[in-house]
Amino acid sequence: MSRRVFILAITAVVIVSFAVRVFRIGDSSLGWNQDDLMRAYDAYALLSTGADHRGNRWPIFFESFDAQHDSLLSLYQYLVLPAAALFDGPSPLATRITSIALGLMGIIAAAFLFLEITRDRRVTLLATAVLAFSPWQIFLSRFNEPIIAPAIATSAAAFYLAGIRKQSSLLQITGAMLFGLALAGYKILLVFSPALFITLIIIKRKHLNCRQILTSLVAFVVGSIPFLFAVVASGGRVLTRGVDLTVGVGVESYSIWTIIINIIQHFGVFWISPAFVTGLEAILALLGIVILLHGGPSHARRIVFAWFFLGILPASIVIEGLQIGRSATLIPMTALLAGLGGVCVLDWLKKARFLHRLVMFILALIIITPSVIYYARSGFPYRHYWLLPGLMESIIYAKSVSNNFVVTDNGVPSAIYLLVALKVPVEELRATVVRERLSDESWEEITSFDEYRFCMPAECARQGDIVIARSKEAGSREPMASYGRFKVVRW
Repeated sequence: MSRRVFILAITAVVIVSFAVRVFRIGDSSLGWNQDDLMRAYDAYALLSTGADHRGNRWPIFFESFDAQHDSLLSLYQYLVLPAAALFDGPSPLATRITSIALGLMGIIAAAFLFLEITRDRRVTLLATAVLAFSPWQIFLSRFNEPIIAPAIATSAAAFYLAGIRKQSSLLQITGAMLFGLALAGYKILLVFSPALFITLIIIKRKHLNCRQILTSLVAFVVGSIPFLFAVVASGGRVLTRGVDLTVGVGVESYSIWTIIINIIQHFGVFWISPAFVTGLEAILALLGIVILLHGGPSHARRIVFAWFFLGILPASIVIEGLQIGRSATLIPMTALLAGLGGVCVLDWLKKARFLHRLVMFILALIIITPSVIYYARSGFPYRHYWLLPGLMESIIYAKSVSNNFVVTDNGVPSAIYLLVALKVPVEELRATVVRERLSDESWEEITSFDEYRFCMPAECARQGDIVIARSKEAGSREPMASYGRFKVVRW
């Protein structure tokens, strides 16, 4: 394959993958989640007041409404700002556009990384195409913060490996700084990024002198300064909140067997289920593993297997570890393995007889069909992941028919939906919030904004109130409108 054809093909893949990701961006995955909304509201707060919703001026870590989502790393939040500036008020669309941009960056970086690892344009092109149309990558590209993990990891590795091959100090320093900056990106990178960085140095040690290694380590530390400041400023909370990577602290049921079971799950049926990768991609990836074990460049074999095993560590050292976000760094390597397997199959098909090709085509259809049916019915994997579909629409409708309404769910997500749907001014939020927190540090003291309240109907709804309720809470009342799981009724 010529260089020109290769570049044109990669460009076409990126353009089509962009179109796939922006298609129906507002309603797929179904509904907005509290992470989308909280990031959107804080972007709105920063752009309008220079401080987050709690009044912290340009913070290096962000606090949310409750302990579960408290002390968030800052890199993704600041990446949301350019998109948020293009929309009126706290639009959650800004977070999805940011995720799409990161997803595309990850695809482009992966193309460079695949070529650097394999030195094979055909494998690189096929692997990039697999990555671009992977439902796992598409979902995270529309979702929220986790997509930053594979995007920044592939970018850092591509720069660093290219710098070693070309003996370019600039590329090596850039890659090392990105590995450090990744620590402020997403919790799984706290384990994965330094582990991969050190592993690449070990694998490529023959091509690095002492000065280059020392320079790389210094660049890594410089890149990690935002994260180090966040650790100090938060009193260490950014290490233990959100996607918790502390190993079973205070959890009696946690043991070494939890880690072993989590690792096994990554190589079991669950890993190759439609929720993560399609059946054909999984089979090609397994074939790619066989190919690497029995041949191929030794440096490629070491990098791919090291990446794959390091990628499962963050999800393996926590309770209920197998989760689509915590395993995000595996996405590019799964695609690369599938690319290796796919090229092997294509080479065999060139020499195969017509009957053999027909049999392979039929087998491929049989393998692909369940995944096609799954995605046709579900839209995208984990479409209900942390979502309250219909709540945003219900709030907007209720506001159009009444200036006084009740949201029945008293949980934190409802508070965030209310904030964003009504575009509550930041100053009003700060004036409304009761500053003394509960023992679990939640902000559930917030009960209303002006005439808008959220609580259980039995506690605060009055006769004639407009109430937004889940179906079971609305009872037999005739709905004025229904959206997803929620109904708008007159109490």
